Amino acid sequence: MPKLIEFLGYNPVPLGTSFADRIRHSRRALGLNLVEFAALIGVPANTIHCWEQRGTQPGNRRMERVLALLERLCLAG
Repeated sequence: MPKLIEFLGYNPVPLGTSFADRIRHSRRALGLNLVEFAALIGVPANTIHCWEQRGTQPGNRRMERVLALLERLCLAG
């Protein structure tokens, strides 16, 4: 996916509105697996899995930090 984004100059996959959508979208855009993305975010891989698949969400403070990090990486919109 990163090569496609680089070629097009944008990510053709819609961002989505939920936290789970944003996490999944960002991880795929970076071309990272759960373990790699979890290390980048600073949480266990199981946490990323729960966020993406079960729709669970972190507390407000952690969510703000994660979204701010993704925004700095120009991935969360």
